[in-house]
Amino acid sequence: MEALLEFSSRLSSAPPQGASVLIVPALNPDGLLLRRKNAASDVDLNRNFRARNFSRQHAPGYDPGPWPLSEPETALLAGIIDGQAIDAVVAVHAPFACVNFDGPALPWARMVAEACGWPVRENIGYPTPGSLGSWLGTDRNIPVLTLELPPGPLDDFREMAAAALDRACFGAPDFLRPKSPTTTATTTATTKNATTTARSTVNPPKIG
Repeated sequence: MEALLEFSSRLSSAPPQGASVLIVPALNPDGLLLRRKNAASDVDLNRNFRARNFSRQHAPGYDPGPWPLSEPETALLAGIIDGQAIDAVVAVHAPFACVNFDGPALPWARMVAEACGWPVRENIGYPTPGSLGSWLGTDRNIPVLTLELPPGPLDDFREMAAAALDRACFGAPDFLRPKSPTTTATTTATTKNATTTARSTVNPPKIG
């Protein structure tokens, strides 16, 4: 979250031309407070989006919730995305020190990787059903970058994190800059040491 707060300060001083940037500093505030990955409901928020590959089957520690968007945090973010003209998304996670991507974002990922020195990785080595990238990148063909920060305190990689975020939002390639203003949602989802809040009371939607 600290890296995004510093980025927001730079952004307010010199906003990008022809684009609007929406920042959600922490999607998982309870996890951030408790220093764990899952939400307060013990749901992994990055398995709770309404992707076509959402599944109730999961490895230990990756509970996707009872249905897509069952958690207030994911429902809130989905509402923001559905209500805005979102052309691209940057998600900030940890701790793999790489630039991951979903959807048509490989050229963008390469630009960011060149700026920060972290490698491009098309996947992080295990399935991510119900993830933000699966929902927006795979299902909706929206470019999604996931900046995986290294483990440890920000002081250890502050310059690289700043370079990655600045290049992602200030130096996005032309395909992310249509004639209408671009909106990029930047969000921290769960890290390996974070979690979030209570369960939504909405009725479960039908899937399929």
